[in-house]
Amino acid sequence: MEAALTGTISEHHRFLLREHLTQIEHLEAAVERVTAEIARRFTPPEPPEDGKSEEANVSGHEQQASAQSLPALPEPKQGLSWEAAVVLLCTIPGISERAARAILAEIGVNMQQFPTASHLASWAGVCPGNHESAGKRLSGKTRKGNLWLRRLLLQAAHVVGRQKHGYLPSQFRRIAARRGQKRAGWLSLTVFW
Repeated sequence: MEAALTGTISEHHRFLLREHLTQIEHLEAAVERVTAEIARRFTPPEPPEDGKSEEANVSGHEQQASAQSLPALPEPKQGLSWEAAVVLLCTIPGISERAARAILAEIGVNMQQFPTASHLASWAGVCPGNHESAGKRLSGKTRKGNLWLRRLLLQAAHVVGRQKHGYLPSQFRRIAARRGQKRAGWLSLTVFW
């Protein structure tokens, strides 16, 4: 250990170390700026000051014409706010605040578009395929789905696999012992959802 720590650092090495540290500081500042912008965009928009919406500026004739051409849409239910959804997602093991914001950026907070959790998992592309013919199981390849969301969820599954206690880490280790870590990441995603 001591032999590894003793050595000579030339001026060239110092120059390279300074350059690497400068680049790391620059990238950390860029990450902070992007994180602040994401947090700013997650706050709800402020209501208009004069109390009138943009729809009030449309004439009555135009409103009647548009109402006749389009079917009536149901009124949206008030769901979670973006910040409340981030806090709720952060309670899941393996999901950090940054990952929660990215997940919400992909799926949104309106969960009415997915009738069940299985529909959401299928849309994300984390469900195993089911190709069977004459009782013989063929390829179980997953579909492509949402690539960004799949990557986030897979990273979260691997983070959970490194934890020590809990149901999800033990499930990950059980699958990894038989099928390997990569397969365990995909299969624990189905348990995760």
